[in-house]
Amino acid sequence: ALCQDILQRFPLEAGLHPGFTVWEDDLSARARERALLAARRAEPEAAATLALAKEDGPRAERIDELLKHGAELGRPDMDAGAVIARMHARLGVAPEDTQASVTDAAAAMLDREALRGVCDVLLAAGSSTDKKIASGLAYAERAPDPEGLYQRLLGTLFTGKGEVGKPAYSQEARRHPLVIAQLGAEKGAAGALHAWVISLRDRRRAVETARLSGALIRLGLAAHAAYAAEKTRLGALDFEDLIQRATDLLTAGDGAARWVLYKLDQGLEHILVDEAQDTSPRQWDLLKPLIAEMQAGEGAHGTDRTLFVVGDEKQSIFSFQGADPEKFLAEKDAFAAADDGRRALPVLATSYRSTSQVLSVVDAVWAADGR
Repeated sequence: ALCQDILQRFPLEAGLHPGFTVWEDDLSARARERALLAARRAEPEAAATLALAKEDGPRAERIDELLKHGAELGRPDMDAGAVIARMHARLGVAPEDTQASVTDAAAAMLDREALRGVCDVLLAAGSSTDKKIASGLAYAERAPDPEGLYQRLLGTLFTGKGEVGKPAYSQEARRHPLVIAQLGAEKGAAGALHAWVISLRDRRRAVETARLSGALIRLGLAAHAAYAAEKTRLGALDFEDLIQRATDLLTAGDGAARWVLYKLDQGLEHILVDEAQDTSPRQWDLLKPLIAEMQAGEGAHGTDRTLFVVGDEKQSIFSFQGADPEKFLAEKDAFAAADDGRRALPVLATSYRSTSQVLSVVDAVWAADGR
């Protein structure tokens, strides 16, 4: 409401049409649905990649979340190709990598002679478990392709949860240097064969993450462009736009921003922020120039001007809306440090709506977290 009031008073300074409208949640939701349909038409390959992926969670909801918090998507450096390139660099994969190509490369590096040697040692050791493991390793070594080799070694050496298996090697097998090196000396220990599987598994996961994330980025940016275009065409703003455009206006640092802050300051005597632990960093960015302008003009109005902020970091529950209790604590520390630390911050240490048992548990958990 504050942002809407500021923008309606100063639309031209904010670069808006004076008759802009504000979309309620239902209008925004329908517009995001239209944007996603437009994105699927613009990026059919990315849409198909996500639709066919074996992954939990509806993709449409993920795109919708991007659009609801889409301020970052509108940055000038948010070109799909550039973003995907940065993602590839972060994951350590090349654009041309596929699960098949990294598996082929890893298979070429596997010491097959050692693999066959381990099979011989286990067969010679003679226990039923040794022979069972040797059979699995031999079956993997005879795989017709690198994919089969990987899958068979994974099934032989790891549990269904992806953990290192715990085969009970015989005492004779566990004493052999080749078994120690390739399979580990103890039950559940990892050897060179385990390390090969783990390394390849991580590499394959990185490649698949890059593939799916690349599709999500392309589809998300296309949807954002369609969503932004419709808002521009209709002269509409959603909830996120109100905060972003008002913050941009007040933090621009140019003549228009200074004039707007001057005009707002003339009618500003008190600032109250309730539930401050659930104030997002972007909302703090909006408040700070207002607070600074008000404090810079103290005494000019002939009245006491006040800032009242109340919050409890232990009660922060709106992280899904961008709330950050660390930001609340940082702002609290900054305020306390102002005026050479002479500002006293009262602590409200009495609760009237809980029991001592509940509060003691909360305090214990908080203390364990280093608070």
